[in-house]
Amino acid sequence: MLSEDQFRDFLNHLEYKDGKILYNGVRLLIVPSLWLGQIQKNMENIIGAEGTYVVIQNSSEEAGKILGNQIFDSFQQESSLEEKIKNYIFSLEIRGWGNIIEYDYQEEPLKIMIRVKDAYITDTYHKDATESKCYFITSVMSLIKGWLEQAGIKKELTVEETKCEAKGDPYNEYIIYEI
Repeated sequence: MLSEDQFRDFLNHLEYKDGKILYNGVRLLIVPSLWLGQIQKNMENIIGAEGTYVVIQNSSEEAGKILGNQIFDSFQQESSLEEKIKNYIFSLEIRGWGNIIEYDYQEEPLKIMIRVKDAYITDTYHKDATESKCYFITSVMSLIKGWLEQAGIKKELTVEETKCEAKGDPYNEYIIYEI
């Protein structure tokens, strides 16, 4: 879980410039979590769960690679790739995606496991979903693929949500692994 010092450090990296909130040069939006969840729910009603997942996943993967390149170097220059990934994962907590309760990194074969409690999506789904619903969080992890490529590591990776609070699981679990 995030410490008060880590939160203060995050705040120190925020900048307000020309009507924009920036974090290490990347523009942030502050929106209620219910807003994102409701967008997803409405998309599901219009194009179905599979279509919604594909739209969010593809859009986020493309944006994730761009964002990944923008913020990769903002994490301590002397850090290893593993430390940069860990710092990024914990920065998601700072930005309100949920509380990181467990994190594990394995290099060979590459496997990253993240467990999140109180994910924002439960504000919308209230543990009544019949399938995994954390499309945004799963797709946010896709920028890690871009970082690995930037570091010269060419691996075929996939991201899976294996547990979902919106379905009634005690936490969300995301696994990024080599295929």
